[in-house]
Amino acid sequence: MSNSQPRNIRMPRTTKHPSGQTLSLNDRVLVIVGANGSGKTRLGAWLEKQNIGLHYRVSAHRALNFPENIQPADLQDAERKLRTGNANNDNPSHNWEHYRWKSNPATALLDDFAPLLEWMISESFTVSDKYRTTMQKTSNYVAPPQTRLDVVKTKQVSVPTNDIRQP
Repeated sequence: MSNSQPRNIRMPRTTKHPSGQTLSLNDRVLVIVGANGSGKTRLGAWLEKQNIGLHYRVSAHRALNFPENIQPADLQDAERKLRTGNANNDNPSHNWEHYRWKSNPATALLDDFAPLLEWMISESFTVSDKYRTTMQKTSNYVAPPQTRLDVVKTKQVSVPTNDIRQP
């Protein structure tokens, strides 16, 4: 479930770095902070477009609608739907731009809560089914593997009050 190996991201060319620059990440999360209009969203869209399967951008332009019904799907289809907006694997770049971002990857209002839940439930279902099948073949107990849904359900996030900055 986790990939703790460092990775390198090739950054776009700029006036200061005409041949580009490589950013080494030791963590799985890259947080970009900057003033309004400084290009955070466009950089995020550019990074995500470089490798749709590796990068996943959490857009600030988002609507969170909790779906009434979620059903597990094929795990790869659910992940493609989350990452590209379409379970079809024929053209991921086209799907990413036209289905997920409605042809506007920098500013489209994104509502991907349902695909995220579908992916997490599909992973949980797939892992549980594989675990059940494995356990039926042995008499030795093995603890079930943890899924992303398990992690989310057990996480308790709290922000200390002294970390909240007053305007």
